[in-house]
Formats: sequence, structure tokens, C-alpha cells
Amino acid sequence: MLLKNARITELANKLSQGNTKALEEFWRDVKSMGTPLLEPILEQDNLAVTFVLRTTQQGNHSLLLGTPANLDALNHNFINLPNTDLWYLTLALPPDLRTVYGLLLDAPLLPEDFIDAPDFALLGQFFTALQNNLKPDDFNNKSYEIPPGIWLNPKKIPLSLLELPAAPTQPWVPTHDDVKKGTLTQFRFKSKILGNERTVWLYMPPPMPKEDEKKRALLILFDGDAYTSVVPTPTILDNLIDAKKIPPCIAIFFDNPDDPTRDYELGCNPLMPRFIQEELLPVILDSHNITYDPTNLVIAGSSFGGLGALYAGFLMPACFSKIISLSGHLGFGGELQRKDEWLINEFATNEPLPLEIYLSVGSLESGPPTFDKKPSFIDANSAMRDVLELKGYRFCYNEYAGGHDYVNWQHELAQGLIFLFSRHT
Repeated sequence: MLLKNARITELANKLSQGNTKALEEFWRDVKSMGTPLLEPILEQDNLAVTFVLRTTQQGNHSLLLGTPANLDALNHNFINLPNTDLWYLTLALPPDLRTVYGLLLDAPLLPEDFIDAPDFALLGQFFTALQNNLKPDDFNNKSYEIPPGIWLNPKKIPLSLLELPAAPTQPWVPTHDDVKKGTLTQFRFKSKILGNERTVWLYMPPPMPKEDEKKRALLILFDGDAYTSVVPTPTILDNLIDAKKIPPCIAIFFDNPDDPTRDYELGCNPLMPRFIQEELLPVILDSHNITYDPTNLVIAGSSFGGLGALYAGFLMPACFSKIISLSGHLGFGGELQRKDEWLINEFATNEPLPLEIYLSVGSLESGPPTFDKKPSFIDANSAMRDVLELKGYRFCYNEYAGGHDYVNWQHELAQGLIFLFSRHT
């Protein structure tokens, strides 16, 4: 069903009646109100959400909504109101949605059967356009910036933030002046097991009495570059500790040498848990004279990081007993040529392990995450949920209104920590 926006319909009527001032009046109203434009949909819980673009450039214009993992978003093409500089797109979206998006001008049009028969030359053209022509929404005053180096992009990525009226609050993300702050240090770490070098960050919570230091928890988090820049994880930990939602928590974040290496190391690769257990933890804990409660160790990650965290728990449950998987790439069998959903099947066919798990995934993650028809993130994560329930694990599963993006994972990380530590605070 093609959705319409009342304001644009009214504008079209005025223009057809010869009202030449109507277009400028419309743009003045849009600039004043901001975008996107929202309307209820009769007999639906969704909202009609209209994005607008002002340009005289003629070409194919696409809206990237929520997540690049949902390939349907690549064909959300703007419609031109004839004989005007107005392009628009109206989508039915849940009122509690939070996500990020950008407007992409002059992108090649991807055919409807692109997922079934991908044209990789055309895809290359699309990503070239993505690097050169992606822009935020000029009429949305809520910006969201991805720093250089994230998402394979050497430049910063300017995006816009979409928060619909019922989007849940994210109380643990903002900085508060009256909350005691931990410290964050950075250094390089060379691994013999992995055969490479990477950046590691160490977060230390605010000082505490010496006798309480053994009770500290430890968080190990993949994709350290993102979780110290896009996601303000130190601030989130400061707030959770101050509110006594979690025990005082040390955090070790580590980066990836590059994106292909990330996929290889986090794709159910036994070298990664070995690296953490045999190299990273002993060196950091010893060199910084750190003590913590080993029963309160959490390993966490998003996308491939979520897959890697669950695999670490599966392989070494005595070490990695608490797991946070945020939009985990669980439909992927890993880089060692295993079948799709391999890890889900391993959990299903083996005896339950002494693990506690927090799973979350976005409602927009219903499209294929790759070009070879692997299960969607929602399908794979809900399948893992069913296995965990059948096997009697202590777990929490949350499907939030959003996409494959950090603006949701920052809140989900906090919720996962609260859940896993709820027996210990």
C-alpha cells in the first residue's frame, strides 16, 4: 500500500489550482517544524513517517533507514512531486522506533531481485555513492555522527537521528556532573596467538576501599574503537555504578587490526577466546595489579562481536559465563566454513552450559544480512532464544524497535549488564 502524507497531498492540490506560493510556504513550514513529518495511520499502531529532500538534481535517491544490514532499505527510493524540488518518502514505522538514517543522492537503482541475484559491480557503485554522497537530513536538527574508521569508512559519516514519540528513554547514556568518573587508558597489545597487534583500552571505575577491590566485576567488550567513541561506554559504566545497578566494574575494550581480520577472529574462531584467556587477561591484570571477582566476568559484543561473545561462552563456559550479544550475527556459521546457524545448533544439541545470556535484536533487522540468503538477524536470534528457553538457560531476550546500529546498542549494553548483575547488586 502506497502511503500518503496529508501536507504533501494538500500541497499538490494547491499547486494544481495555480497557487504558486504554496511550495515556498510548505518549505517554510518544514523548516519550522523539522522532519520527518508524522501522521497516525487509521486502524494501525504504526505512524506514517515522511522524509523529505529538497533538490533539483534528477536521479535516483535512496533513504538508508536504520541499518545497512537490511537490504530492503537500499530500495527506499524518494518520489518527486512533479515540477517541484520536493522529493519525499513515507514509511509505516512503529511509534517507539529509534534509529539513524541518511539521505543518499544519485545512488544507482538496485533491481527488485537484487537480493536473489546480486550484481557486485552495481553494489560497488552503490558503496562509492555512499562514501561520496551520503548526507544528513537538512530539516532534522538531531544529528548522529559515525567517526572515521567505523563501518569501513575512512571519513566521518554524518547521519540523522530518528526518535519517534514513544521511543524509550536511555537514562544511562548522558553524562552527569554529579556522577563520579572512572578513568580510560589506551595502549598497544601484540598477540602471539593471533599473530597481530591492536589497540586496547582499559576502564577503571572510581576509587573504592582496598578491601572491596576483589568484588569488582570485569567487562570484556569487542570493537573497542566503536565502544569508546560512538558508544560512550565509560559514561554508561559510571552511571550504572553510581546508581548501584551493577557492581564496580573494570572494562577491557579491544580493537580489530582491520575489518576482514575482525570477521575472521570473531566468526566462531577458537583462537579469540584463547587470546583473551591466555594472553590479554593475564598481562593486563598483572601489569596493572588488578583484582576482580571472576564469577562476575561479562563478555559482550555486537553483530560479529555478539557471535564471538556467545562462542567464547560455548567454548570456555568456566571463564566466560556471562554473555551479552547485541544483534549477534548468529545465522552465520563462522569463518571456518561451518554451516549457517552452526552455533545455534551446537547449543541445541549439547547439554546446557553454566551460562547466563542477554540477547537483543532490532525489529528492522528482518532482511538478509548478506548476499547469500543467510538467516536474518531476527530469525537467527529468535531461534537462539527458543533453544535457550528449551534448554532451561537463565537468559533475557529483547526485541527493540530499531535497527543494526549503535544508537540502540548503547542502551541494550546497559540493560544487559543490569540483567546479568541483577543477582549480585
